[in-house]
Amino acid sequence: MNSFNHNTIRLLAVCGLLALAACSDDATAPEEPENTGYQPRAFTRDDLAPEGVVVETADGYQVQGALHVKTDEGEVSFVNADLDVSFDENGRVRNITGTTEIPSPHERIEFANPVQADIGFFSGKFLNENRDFILLKEDTDYFVFNFDVNLEMKIATGETGEDATKPVTVRAPLGGQLLMIIDYNDPMYYVYGEQDLLGAAGMGWSLHARIPFAPWHPVEGMGTFDGKNTRVGSFPILKVIEVTGQMVDNNYTELHLSEVDPFTSDLRTGYQSGYNGEMTLDLFLKEIVGVEIPIAEGSGGLWGEASVQEIFQGHAYVSGLTSELDWWPAFIPAAPVASLRTSAFIRSDLDFDVTVAGEFGWNLAAGGGNAWTGYFNFAPEALTLGGSVRDDDIVFDIEGSVTKETTSVSTRPPQEILDLVSAGVTGELDDRIAEAEQAWNDLQEATADYEFELSLRGLRSALPDIVDTAKSSLTTAIANELENHEGEPYYNQLRDHLHSADNAYYTALDRLKAAALQIQDNDQTRAEIEAALRGVAAKKIFTTTFVYRVAGITIKTVNVSRRIMSDTQANQIITAADNVRYIKESWDRKIQMQQIYDAIPEREIFEQVKDDIENGVVVIDDLGEIGFVYGHDDHVFRAYALVGDDRHELGDVDLFSVVDLVEAVTSAIVDDLVSGD
Repeated sequence: MNSFNHNTIRLLAVCGLLALAACSDDATAPEEPENTGYQPRAFTRDDLAPEGVVVETADGYQVQGALHVKTDEGEVSFVNADLDVSFDENGRVRNITGTTEIPSPHERIEFANPVQADIGFFSGKFLNENRDFILLKEDTDYFVFNFDVNLEMKIATGETGEDATKPVTVRAPLGGQLLMIIDYNDPMYYVYGEQDLLGAAGMGWSLHARIPFAPWHPVEGMGTFDGKNTRVGSFPILKVIEVTGQMVDNNYTELHLSEVDPFTSDLRTGYQSGYNGEMTLDLFLKEIVGVEIPIAEGSGGLWGEASVQEIFQGHAYVSGLTSELDWWPAFIPAAPVASLRTSAFIRSDLDFDVTVAGEFGWNLAAGGGNAWTGYFNFAPEALTLGGSVRDDDIVFDIEGSVTKETTSVSTRPPQEILDLVSAGVTGELDDRIAEAEQAWNDLQEATADYEFELSLRGLRSALPDIVDTAKSSLTTAIANELENHEGEPYYNQLRDHLHSADNAYYTALDRLKAAALQIQDNDQTRAEIEAALRGVAAKKIFTTTFVYRVAGITIKTVNVSRRIMSDTQANQIITAADNVRYIKESWDRKIQMQQIYDAIPEREIFEQVKDDIENGVVVIDDLGEIGFVYGHDDHVFRAYALVGDDRHELGDVDLFSVVDLVEAVTSAIVDDLVSGD
């Protein structure tokens, strides 16, 4: 029986509902009767006496008038009755149907007005299997009544005078009916309906404590038991648990169950109750946040303990499955992926211990590859967690805590991880040796590239000779040209013209020679080198024109064109000019490679550490705890590993990935060994 929606109950094709009025909590319970070892018995033909118009039928009789029934408590009379009674072949009552006034179940209960109702007669086994309401004794026969008029009851409180009884008002809902189940032998009764304070609610009482309770889920310290009272509806327990379902307890009187909070009544040492249904655990964690845990179908129990003070002192248990996932606190970087098994222990002083267990997933930038099985434990002063994470065949046992600011998780690495890390240190050292070699080679290559670019693709060393040859060729060319004009009247003017024209060539050549010998590298020197190269390449042929005039009349024109540099040499110079811009790129790469090389210890250091490990000179520190801290505000994930006495920050590594973890921890250990710490 996992539902308490009594709008779905159909009994004799009629839905029954009952309402209970609230009673004050100062009523004194009647004295508890002595347990006489009560045993139920079946009703037989001999127990029934019809009165009025009686018509025999094949298996019983019909009666209009009254039906008197002998019970263990005395005779009960069904009056204003129109009933059909049948028996089995052994004379046991099989069924009673029809209409009648409801007889009071016990002398402590008085109906203010007669109530006419439909009646049925069923075994508890049949009702448990075919009807959806409270659990009943399978070996007991019950009278079941349905009616649609308001009911006024007075229930004895055990006091005298005007407080001897308390009124209970029963009201049928619009379009609905009330339900009442009675075992007159016990006697026991159960009523269900609606009431202004309680809403849809039910209440029952048994003189001999024969209302059974069976938890849906195992509850520590409690199995099935029989109680004196039951309640169906919504009610709080110890101000921490809100239950919508059924409760059975062993209090002396049912009056406390008619209150909004049944536990404001006086309860005694030895009190016990059990409850099934939907529940909400309303918890407050110090300095963190309030948490409401919904339980779809749970079971629980409440016990009263001895107290030196005149107050109720007890504890409650709850066991069940959560109903949904959106209640989970968003700031915790792990969340359930399915319903959680919930167990709770709550004391009457509101101390509590609540555990939710199941499968969780990580909500992290790193460390979120594998779901994990475990629990979160809620207590007033702390929120802790534990469980295990599996990656292939390796299992990490984890534990942790949650505060307002952070979630911290740690684990002791399993032996498989320790073995992999130990074996990986030598491999990591080999990798570091190879890395150091590669860094050296890269630096040499970058240096050579830079020097080659700085030499203008290998031309810089040849430039001075090219310049000197060009200057010599220019000097020879001018001398040869003047020789051809010796003795002429314009010779001196031609000589002055040629020497003036060759100055621009000599200047460009000297500028190139100076730039070629410049070893500095910056924006200015690169610009000067390129300009000098292009200037000389453009003057590979010495060209000029001399005009001799007398009185404004041209007497002689001399055109001079002498090659001072070959085309091959000029093309080399142009190529060099085109590659000047690469000097900076080669320089930047050289600087980068130098920085990388400077950041890596010398290869000899790694080789020495490796030799020391192999020779037993150096012992690798034990890998202790690994874990992470997650900031709730900044969402920063900080993984770490304890190696010996040193804590190493691992960054965003996935701690529960074997490959990632071994790589990160091995690297940290090698760093530790190389540094000599």
